[in-house]
Amino acid sequence: MADPTLCEVCRALLRGSRKLVSFDWKFEHHASSESFRHAYKLGCEICIRLHAAFMEEHSRLRALELPIDCKTSGELETDDETLLWGRTTYYPFSSSPSGCPSIHFWNHSNACTTEMTMVIGMVGTLRPPETLVCQNTGQDQAMTFIQTQYAACLREHAKCRSSSASSDFLPTRLLQVSCAEPPSVRLCERAQISSRIHYATLSHCWGQTLPTSLTKTTEEELRNGVTQDTLPLTFREAIRVAMALGISYLWIDSLCIFQDDLKDWESEAKLMRDVYRNATFCIAATAAKNSTRGLFRNRNCRSLNPVEVGVTRHIDARNGQTFAPGRYWFMAHPVTPDIAIDSAPLNQRAWVAQERYLSRRTIHFTHNLLFWECCEKFASETHPDKHFSCNCESKSGNPRPLRRLVIDTMFHQRDQTEDTCHSGKDRLTDLRTVDDIYISWNRYRAFYTRCQLTKPSDTLIALQGISSEVGELLSDELVFGLWIGRLIGQLLWYCETPNHGRKYISPSRRTPSWSWANWTCAISSGRELDSYTSDHIHDSVQITKLPKGTKSSENMLHSITMRCRLMPFKSRFSMEHDSFKVPLTFGKIVSWSQRRPHIRLDDTSQTHFEQNIECQLLILRHGEFTEGRLFEGLLVVLCDERTRSYERIGFCYIQDRPPTRLASDVLDHHNTLEDQEIQLI
Repeated sequence: MADPTLCEVCRALLRGSRKLVSFDWKFEHHASSESFRHAYKLGCEICIRLHAAFMEEHSRLRALELPIDCKTSGELETDDETLLWGRTTYYPFSSSPSGCPSIHFWNHSNACTTEMTMVIGMVGTLRPPETLVCQNTGQDQAMTFIQTQYAACLREHAKCRSSSASSDFLPTRLLQVSCAEPPSVRLCERAQISSRIHYATLSHCWGQTLPTSLTKTTEEELRNGVTQDTLPLTFREAIRVAMALGISYLWIDSLCIFQDDLKDWESEAKLMRDVYRNATFCIAATAAKNSTRGLFRNRNCRSLNPVEVGVTRHIDARNGQTFAPGRYWFMAHPVTPDIAIDSAPLNQRAWVAQERYLSRRTIHFTHNLLFWECCEKFASETHPDKHFSCNCESKSGNPRPLRRLVIDTMFHQRDQTEDTCHSGKDRLTDLRTVDDIYISWNRYRAFYTRCQLTKPSDTLIALQGISSEVGELLSDELVFGLWIGRLIGQLLWYCETPNHGRKYISPSRRTPSWSWANWTCAISSGRELDSYTSDHIHDSVQITKLPKGTKSSENMLHSITMRCRLMPFKSRFSMEHDSFKVPLTFGKIVSWSQRRPHIRLDDTSQTHFEQNIECQLLILRHGEFTEGRLFEGLLVVLCDERTRSYERIGFCYIQDRPPTRLASDVLDHHNTLEDQEIQLI
């Protein structure tokens, strides 16, 4: 194979000839924008890929409207698109998302500094793309990738076939698409459709403008049929994908739910689990901010396709930060699911998190690549046979780890039931699996609460589909966002976002103070069960009366009755540092240690620059670890002395940090207090 064209600067990089330009071990690549531009015009295969990747990153940053430290003028050129030129530096070798060695490059133009990672690896060790991508994600080659994955899934994946709830289910309404001239779309009621048809769903961002929608005004027109060219681009391209896979019925939320009828919306919201679970696949407009952006994207193939480079010599063989002789793949800007999918505009929406979880098969139309995701496989155009890892212990929080764990558990239970000739649903009894599911749920909740909701009142509604499936598997019930079966641990949540980002959304008191659903911010869990074994953790309270579910307003019960011990807590809260200042007083225990414990207030929006806080510490559970003891609890305040009712105002986690033993001292004092019965409301 002939070696590709390389500029002298890149040849020097491969030889190990480098010039240090800063004390953080950045080395010079192109010393000027003229040098970089010359290499591009020369056709240097590495610099061409670098430039394409810088372009991509710069475009992404502007699209996300992130602050960029730019000067008012810059050395930019325009040729159909903005070109970034600048001197470049690099740092050898860091670690890439794929685990391969990589070089981290910076582009320092007069406009801004952009950075990217180029993955490298010796031929035979780094797996390059199996398929080189085409120019546009809507071309025949891209469609063939989808068709191949879909056919293989239908033919080979037992878990995908078994994950549907009912083969007879149909949504209330569907769109029937026709390719006859002119191509049209017609709204159909369930009664007009054969129960044996397959349908697809579309997951998309509405954006700032309401897409074409079903209302009492447009109902008759949609029932009679409209031409496809009257629909937004995303809808038209979704129809094309569905028909390429032999599907003639499509479900789109804005066209299948009345947007001016609250009762219809409430009724349909309860069916979301069945709508997405029974669809044959979901088309995800992952990269589109609204319905006018479409699914298909032009892309720079050179930024995605690798180049093979040979190295025959280098300056210092003993230096580990140079290239030994051999052949290497250079791949700029590797596209991974966490960047292409999880960080994309679509997956910042809370409703979409549920849609992705419930769908048996999802086709992700990202900015650069198509991804196929189903119950048994996660692949891309460049690696159609690769199964991107799905670590159920991953802390990324996206819906896939929880979904994979639930599907695997359900499938395993089904096999066991068939083997033992049992009928009906067996209750999950494997304690480790149960713990894993609760832990995965907590991580998913952290991801979910970072997503956007147009209506904060939908916080729990947009979880109904997932919570119903998880609840059935665990034989548990989600009440105000907390699992009753693990209620003590579920109470131990806290707001991640600093004071100015929190917003209380339950002025009507429909949601109790102990529910995280009151807050529009990211919610984290206390110390998770996998941090220490159940033998070393103990409940500090006894719940005597549980809250009731929300199926009917008459039966709602917001309070939790428990026997516990309350300890006075007093300190001064600093708004500037979002933390408490010393001394911290726990009953008779006074701490002056600068190693302050993890204590968070739920609501600091009304807090002045500094404010005295006096409340009660309610320790919910305690445990032991190698260096001492620890406990987790809530900060509560008395709101009704007659009924002994308390409201939650914060979270507290303390562990011994030798030589200080604050947790042990507080727990010893806690043991001397008297039991009492209170209501947490």
